[in-house]
Amino acid sequence: MVGYKILKPCLLAGVEYQIGAIAPAGAVLPEREGSLIRRGYLVRLDIPQPALPEGNVTPIQKGITIHVGQDQDMTTVVLNERALQQFFDILQRTAEESVRFVQQIETVDILPLLVQADTRKTVRDAATKRMNQLVNKNQEEDRPDEEKTGDSEWTIPTTPKIS
Repeated sequence: MVGYKILKPCLLAGVEYQIGAIAPAGAVLPEREGSLIRRGYLVRLDIPQPALPEGNVTPIQKGITIHVGQDQDMTTVVLNERALQQFFDILQRTAEESVRFVQQIETVDILPLLVQADTRKTVRDAATKRMNQLVNKNQEEDRPDEEKTGDSEWTIPTTPKIS
């Protein structure tokens, strides 16, 4: 569903709509939708979505972009909602619990952020170690069998000391 066509002036989600306007699908609360349609304030629009163009289409990354590090050591991380929840979950746990959770992470996405944001040495070390394991694993999967050495390592960007 695309949205609603407004038949009578009304206020939806704090926005005033006039006759003929198109309101987005999220503007109407599900529990109010039936009532507003019955009373003639709006009608549902079911317009099919256009097909994606063929060829070279760049996917849109949905999430929050976070810049981690300082100056030349800057890394950009894009976190989705689940990864961000996982990040804060790790920060709120004890150091021992956090280390156990870090060892179970299967993607590199939140690890650079943990290294920079978490002040506990054990968690930082565990995140760095896990990041190195995942980077080496990914590089070995990308190389042919005769080239696999497993000697790549990720280094912690330096952070200035605040006095």
